[in-house]
Amino acid sequence: MKELLMLQNKLTGEIPANYAKCTTLTWFRINNNSLSGVVPAGLWGLPNVAIIDITSNQIEGPITSDIGNAKKLAQLFVSYNRLSGELPDEPDFRWQTST
Repeated sequence: MKELLMLQNKLTGEIPANYAKCTTLTWFRINNNSLSGVVPAGLWGLPNVAIIDITSNQIEGPITSDIGNAKKLAQLFVSYNRLSGELPDEPDFRWQTST
């Protein structure tokens, strides 16, 4: 699987942990649902993911330091959730925020 697009489907529950094993995934877009819980371990750091979009859900917890493994990550959308903590400082990753 290369692209996971589940936009505006009124999905509930947690993000399945198996998605973190999809190392070929390039797009992970699950925005505008009612998903809750934390992002499964390993999902932040998928090696080929270019876009992570979890906007407008009820996701909790931190963005973990394994995001430094996502070397191809170009776009990260996380607004309108219940995330906590600070963005990890990764040596090869520059955070650019928009207002």
